[in-house]
Amino acid sequence: MRKYRSHKIVEAGLILEISDDNTKVRVDDEWIEVPSGIFTRGMPKVGADFLVRYADGGLSWSPKKAFMAGYSEFNE
Repeated sequence: MRKYRSHKIVEAGLILEISDDNTKVRVDDEWIEVPSGIFTRGMPKVGADFLVRYADGGLSWSPKKAFMAGYSEFNE
């Protein structure tokens, strides 16, 4: 397989809380509705992993180590 470097710009935040019914995630002071099935590959660690919003509005979560290896914060 070939290697690829990410060049995407995403919005992301540390997951601070997950609702009991797994339909919302709190990042900073904001509760964000997440799609059903977002946690099918596992549950993120609250306080450690990131919720990620892509340019097309899609949401996923990323383990901290993988996220930090692929992205660096910048200010526009």
